Amino acid sequence: GCSKMDPPPYAGIRYMGLSYRQVQLMRLMPIRYEIEYVCKAGREIQGPHVRKCLPNGTWSDMGTETKCLRLCPEMPPDFSNGRAEIVEGSARATEGTHIEYSCDEGYRLVGPPALYCTKAGVWDGSIPHCVENRAPAGAKQALYIGGLFPMSGSWPGGQACKPAAMMALDDVNDKPDLMSDYELKLIETDSMVWPGHATKILYDLLYYGPIKIVLMPGCSSVSTLVAEAARMWNLIVLSYGSSSPALSNRQRFPTFFRTHPSATLHNPTRVHLFKTWGWTRIATIQQTAEVFTSTLADLEESVKEAGIEINVRQSFLSDPSVAVKNLK
Repeated sequence: GCSKMDPPPYAGIRYMGLSYRQVQLMRLMPIRYEIEYVCKAGREIQGPHVRKCLPNGTWSDMGTETKCLRLCPEMPPDFSNGRAEIVEGSARATEGTHIEYSCDEGYRLVGPPALYCTKAGVWDGSIPHCVENRAPAGAKQALYIGGLFPMSGSWPGGQACKPAAMMALDDVNDKPDLMSDYELKLIETDSMVWPGHATKILYDLLYYGPIKIVLMPGCSSVSTLVAEAARMWNLIVLSYGSSSPALSNRQRFPTFFRTHPSATLHNPTRVHLFKTWGWTRIATIQQTAEVFTSTLADLEESVKEAGIEINVRQSFLSDPSVAVKNLK
C-alpha cells in the first residue's frame, strides 16, 4: 500500500468511504485507493486534486505539486470599448493572475494598464476604463471625483452610500443653473476598509489620468490615511462617513471636509445618562483604532468635569472577549 500523506497548505484530505477513526488506525492505504484534496473556503485548487495509490506503493502524479491559491474578486465580464487579456493565470482569478487592459481606437485608458491578483486575495489596483479621446462638439467638460467606497471588509457601508452618491451626482448634473458647462463623473473603487489597500488606490488615482478634483473616502481609517497624504498635493478630500474626532485637526488635515459629524457629538448625551442614573464610577471598553481612542479621550475629559471617575479601562485589537471577561 501507500503511506498516508499530509495535505498541501490550506487544504484537507477527503478519504472516500472511510471514517475518521478508520483513517487513524490505518498505517497504509490500499492499492488503487483514491484520496481527494479539498481547499479551504476562498481558495482554488491548482494541480491534481485526486491522487491514486499505485501498485508500486507510490501516489499518482507526485511530480506535479498541488496548491490551494487565494481567489480574488471576480472581474466584470465585459470591458467596454476595450479589451481585457489574461496574460497569466485563469479566468477564476487566483493569486498570480495577471490581466492587461487596452482600449479600442479613439479611446484612452483611465487607470492602471495591468492588474495582479495578490497573495492576500485582492487586486493590486482599481479596474480601469476607456474614455473617448475627444468629446463631441458642445459636450460638457468632465470633472472627475475619486471615490473610495468600503464595498467589502469589516464595514461594507459603501453598499448603501454609493447609490446615494450616484443620485447626488445625477441631481447636480441635471441642474441647468449649476455648473452648466461641466459634468461630474465618479471613479469608483473598493477601499475594503483597509488602509494598506487604500494606499495603492490613492496612488492609482493620483498617477493615472484623468486628473481628479476631489477624493471621496468613506470610513475613518481610510480617510485618515488619504487626507494626511492629500495635503501634499493640495487636494480636497470630502468624506461622507468618517466620524473620527482626530479628523477635526485642521493643522494635520487642512484639506479634509466631511458631512458626517464627529463621534464626540454623542459624549454629552453619555455624560447626561450617567448623571441621570446616578453613576459616579464607570468602566470603558474600546477597540484600539484612532476613531475610538480619540472619542474616548474626549469622553474622559467630559466625565472628569462632571465628577465621574473611570476606574477600569479595557481595550482590544479585534477580539473583545478577553476585555469583556476582565470587565466582568
